Amino acid sequence: MSSQMLQSKRVRSLLSQQAVKSLVCWFFVDEAHLVDEQSGEWIEIFKSIKTMRAILSARTVWAAFTGTATPSRTLVLAENLGFQPGHYVNARYSVDCSNIKYIPQFFEHAVSGTDFLDISFLIPLEMASTTDITTTLIFCQTIELGYKIMSFLDHLIPEAVPHRNKIIKLYNSFMPATYRQRFIQDCLSGAELHM
Repeated sequence: MSSQMLQSKRVRSLLSQQAVKSLVCWFFVDEAHLVDEQSGEWIEIFKSIKTMRAILSARTVWAAFTGTATPSRTLVLAENLGFQPGHYVNARYSVDCSNIKYIPQFFEHAVSGTDFLDISFLIPLEMASTTDITTTLIFCQTIELGYKIMSFLDHLIPEAVPHRNKIIKLYNSFMPATYRQRFIQDCLSGAELHM
């Protein structure tokens, strides 16, 4: 269920019914760092998650996930979500993998428009097939920015390249589960998806 759905009158009405409320055993918060944002398009939507602790049963087990919060900010997020000190596990896992290379680069051009010249090298000028592109993950701060980057890079792929519309895809936690599963299968299978 998305955070937008939590704000709906229908969901709130369902959760006010004891029979339904007792069926909610787990409550997961993905992208938990957004709960504490001070600005942005998701601020009001994610703030509504804070009220869920009062609505759900005390037996509901909560879990919150983020890949971007610092250790000190994690404690603030935990407090904002109602986690009581000493009564939760604050686990941090490394995302480093031996087969992944991090290549930080300083951008020379603005990223506020629709052209992203600093990453245009990801699409080779003489591209003829999907295998000409190195498999790449691009992390963006917002879904909107991810869409703009995808559109820009997709525009650089020559029309003659087969399956060009399957080479670059968006992925985020708001996509339907079937889409996310298919995306992961495409990544693992070595299909057309490369970015």
